[in-house]
Amino acid sequence: MRVAVFILSVFLVGCASIHPISTQSRSSDDNGQSDIGVILSITDFHFDPFYDPKLFHDLVQSPPSEWTRIFAGSQVSGYGQYGKDSNYNLVVSALKHAARAAPKAEFILLAGDWLAHGLSDTYYQYAGNRDPQGLYEFIDKTITFLTQRIREQFPHIPIYPALGNEDSYCGDYQLQPKGEFLRRTANTYSKPETASEQRQLMCWSRGRCGNSAKVLDVSWFCLREWSGTIGTLERLEPALA
Repeated sequence: MRVAVFILSVFLVGCASIHPISTQSRSSDDNGQSDIGVILSITDFHFDPFYDPKLFHDLVQSPPSEWTRIFAGSQVSGYGQYGKDSNYNLVVSALKHAARAAPKAEFILLAGDWLAHGLSDTYYQYAGNRDPQGLYEFIDKTITFLTQRIREQFPHIPIYPALGNEDSYCGDYQLQPKGEFLRRTANTYSKPETASEQRQLMCWSRGRCGNSAKVLDVSWFCLREWSGTIGTLERLEPALA
């Protein structure tokens, strides 16, 4: 069977021109299965939770489940400034638009760069100290908050998460193999509210997922010896039980 795959890639700053994608195909296999699949790729959130500095202490003191209420109370409107990282309004607008554009995607690839540029330095500036544990907890809450917003828009579509160069406790292009960040972030995707949705991730073949899917082991890989389009994968974090 021929399998054609459309990849709809959504950058947060470039969503205005996206239109709904039809997965209807003119041909199908012997089982009546469409030979067209749609993969939704969402990348480069670079979410800046500090776009309204007045919210800083409320965000630090509140769980991620309360952040939507906090952001909704901000006096800062609009979608941010050109050249700046994404604010809350832009993130929510982009995710809603992506859900309209690809409501029946086979799966979603979250291609990384969840965190804002220089998030660590900005956090320390507003916190008035350089307590790393406070920073780590805030990064965890930021990623959890984004995960919750994604699940709101895509409650039933399997998701593959990946990490970008900004996504770590250590800073840009720095990551500790088998470190705390990898363990905690993997745990975010292993919690019941998301793991139940990921039971179909490993079975996407012949244009659809079947009933024999396995639960995805949430683990991280690092691309090494990159040359052109060919590289090797080195496992950074053992799969969580």
